[in-house]
Parts: sequence; C-alpha cells; structure tokens
Amino acid sequence: MEDYAQTVKGMIKKDLLGIIDSHSHLWIDTENKQEYEQFRLDDFSLLENELKKFKSEPVMNISEGRAAVIDCMTQGCGRNVNKLLELSESTGVNIISVTGFYKKEFYGIDSRLWKMSKKDAASFFEDEVRNKMTETPDSHNKNNQIKAGAIKIAFTGTLEGQYGILTEAAIDASLITGSPLVVHTDRGLEVEKLINLFEKKEIPFSKIMLCHMDKRADIKLHKALADKSIYLEYDTFNRDKYDPEKNLWPLLIEMIRLGYSSSIMIGTDPVNNSTWSEISKQGGLAGFFRRIAERLSRSGAEITDIENILKKNTQNFLSFY
Repeated sequence: MEDYAQTVKGMIKKDLLGIIDSHSHLWIDTENKQEYEQFRLDDFSLLENELKKFKSEPVMNISEGRAAVIDCMTQGCGRNVNKLLELSESTGVNIISVTGFYKKEFYGIDSRLWKMSKKDAASFFEDEVRNKMTETPDSHNKNNQIKAGAIKIAFTGTLEGQYGILTEAAIDASLITGSPLVVHTDRGLEVEKLINLFEKKEIPFSKIMLCHMDKRADIKLHKALADKSIYLEYDTFNRDKYDPEKNLWPLLIEMIRLGYSSSIMIGTDPVNNSTWSEISKQGGLAGFFRRIAERLSRSGAEITDIENILKKNTQNFLSFY
C-alpha cells in the first residue's frame, strides 16, 4: 500500500489528497454530557460549507482543486466516523480518521480501552485500520467498513501505567498495519522520552507526526527531531495566548531558512462549533492556508518550501509503509 493513504471512503493515491489540514476536528459528539459541552462540534451545515470552499478555492496554485483533513478524534471520546463519511461524500474533501487513544480524562469511567492489555489494545487498533471502525457495523451509510488511516497516541509526558501500555500497543499496531502515527503532545513536553521508545521499537521515523510542537519553540530540539525525519506539526497561528508572533512565526521561518521545509506540517485544531465559526469568519480553511502561504512567500520561502509544508509532507506521512 506504499504511496496510498486510507481515507474514510477508502484508499487513495497520496498525490491526490491535495492541500491538507494536518490536525483538525470535524465532529465531536458530547453525548449530552454537560462537562464536555465546551467541546460540542456538530454543526453539519457550517462544516459542509467550509469544506466545499476549502476544496474549491485555490491556494497559490498548489491546491489543484483537491483538499484533505485529518480528523484527530479517537473512539470513545466523541468520534463519529459516520458523520465524517457524510461530510466527505457531500463535499469531495478527503477525510482521514484515526484510531488509537487520547487523554484519559476525556473517557468515561467504564471505558474498556483504559483497562485493556497491550495485546488486546494493539488488536483493537489493528482491527480499526484493517477491517472497520467501531461506529460502522450498524451504520445506515452505504459504506459500512470505514477504516482508520492513522493511529493516534496521546503523550502527556509519561509512559507509566496504562499510558505506556497503550502507547506500546499503538506502536505495535502501526508496525503490523503500516499505518502512520499521529502523536498528541502537551506542548512538546518530554518528547525525548517518546523518541527513545520509538528507537527501541524500530518504527520508521518518517511515519511519526509530533503535534502541537510550536508550543515548545526550541529550535535546537526541532532541528534534532527533523534530522531524524520526524514530522513536526504547528497549529497556534490563530491562538493569541501562545503568542504566535513571538514563538511560532520566528520558529517556522528559521526552520525553512535552515532547510527543514520537508519536516513541517500545518494544522488548525478547532475544538468546537465556536472555533469553526471563527475560521469561517476569517476566510475559511482556504483563507487560513492562503495567508500562511503568502506570508511565507514574503519572508523568502520558495514555492517548493510552501508546497512541502501545506501539502507534500502530510501526503508522504499519510502513505502506508
């Protein structure tokens, strides 16, 4: 399956994915739990309109009328792959869904995932990649075998207890299936520990994406990770509390200047209906990527650098190995 990525509609050649939002959330079911109401994401009409525009509006002549989104919500804490399939079918945007796990506090106390053995968890992740995802058996959609295109790990700085068990299970499932690993980090905290585990497990570094790394704007660390062929995802462009003008933009521009444009990906990471409404007000996803591309161009980045960051890096990452 080399050179192919797995979307909710099936396998596709990676080169046909188009520009990619490398870390997003398109749908989050809160199941009427009041404590999670701030994460409600279920405005189908808004999402449908935004995805249609994302696919149709050009970004510096590199989008080619194609677009893709990685939805980073895992089973058990809001994922709904049937809605992802509906959105993909109605908009033409390629959507990649993930299996794996997120932080424990987002699961119910009866979650079986947080009681699984490493073997059982690896088998569960493998099954969602190779056969079908949990929500699909009773689906009314014509495609009742929606499969995951990546495996997510939530790394909070520790590999103790069930976090360590699930992390090793995700790595094992990746090695078995050839699927890439999307890694949530808490602002890049203690990622060095995780890299040591990856090395021990001998997983290809080019199939690892470390998310939210611009929150730890240590260029020495970013260069060291990029030198290993690990992908770095940046997503605080619209988050004033992380001061992107002081942290993200100098980091991004310097990484490009030093020749690391083949190591960086861009995401939006919206977490609810409100943040998607803000994206819409600011020109949508196409406008988001267009502003980044234009600013990079003004800073001296070549078109090949911009194409790498907005498209080719994530295409390469998403292909199965």
